[in-house]
Amino acid sequence: MNSATEEVTVLVTGAGGTGGMAAIKSLQQTTEFEVIGADMNSKAVGLYAADDGVVVPPATADDWIRSLCDCIDTYDVDVVVPLIDEEVAQIQELRTAAPDTSFVAPSSSFVDLCLDKHRLMAALDDAGIAVPETWTVDRAVELAETEYPLILKPRTERGGRGIQVVKSPVELQNALAETARSHNEMLVQKYLNGEEFTTSVTCTTTNSVLSIVPKEAIEKDRSTVHGVTRQAPSVTSSCQHIVEQFEPAGPINVQQMCDTDGNPHVIEINPRFSSSACLTVAAGVDELALLIKESLNISYEIPESFKPDLHMLRYTDQLFVSDEDIFDGGSADIDEI
Repeated sequence: MNSATEEVTVLVTGAGGTGGMAAIKSLQQTTEFEVIGADMNSKAVGLYAADDGVVVPPATADDWIRSLCDCIDTYDVDVVVPLIDEEVAQIQELRTAAPDTSFVAPSSSFVDLCLDKHRLMAALDDAGIAVPETWTVDRAVELAETEYPLILKPRTERGGRGIQVVKSPVELQNALAETARSHNEMLVQKYLNGEEFTTSVTCTTTNSVLSIVPKEAIEKDRSTVHGVTRQAPSVTSSCQHIVEQFEPAGPINVQQMCDTDGNPHVIEINPRFSSSACLTVAAGVDELALLIKESLNISYEIPESFKPDLHMLRYTDQLFVSDEDIFDGGSADIDEI
């Protein structure tokens, strides 16, 4: 195991996504780690922004684990940061296949719970953690019109895909008729119209909470495009309660909606770093580096606090790659771009 941070090699998956690119840039700016990007798309920008890049099959492919293990061996990877739900869903198989590599992700049992939103809502409710009132589709179609508006969403989808607001029983029936999913693959929740929070919980493998940073999601386009760190004691308390009750043993991103009284309700938990982890880092809590170091038994300092009211505004940028590099899947120097 490496003891010097400059000798550490980190593999960041999902390099083509907003979160992957942000994680790669944050690690390059705040650490001396060698950062390798992995993605199934050979034109994923993170492959070229990272120190090196590798194309892998999609996480749903039979040879994905073998391909990732080959990458770990080729680059002598010390720690993997998985950022895609389909990847963290296979975290136990990965840990078994690469026992000498650290994976910064929660326990497999907690991952499995989070990736089934209906099971998660029931478990949180049983633990006394506020969630929106939640129904199966079969129960929801019997609700009175006074219960509307409602949220219709898939039980297992990520990134806000497939979520609809329905304002009447007719709209619910129409939405159900249009979806290709079966009723047991969907759930229905009470619509909450307050502030939305996406909170970074920096939780170690021994369930020590190093930091909780609430971030108000002011504007979203699947991921957060305008977020701001907030001092939100009720949000922080809810997240602390989640760790105490469920012991995730890794980083989690808690998504919450507030009701009209400002009380937060958990709507989902991402069992990984969020796409806005870079905002957490900018606010003074380098959750990526902290948990990578913790996983490798490298000393680190626990942040005393974070900077509140810091805004993140996302925008489109460009990266220019030569024809030779893009076919080779190589990396590019972006310092002068």
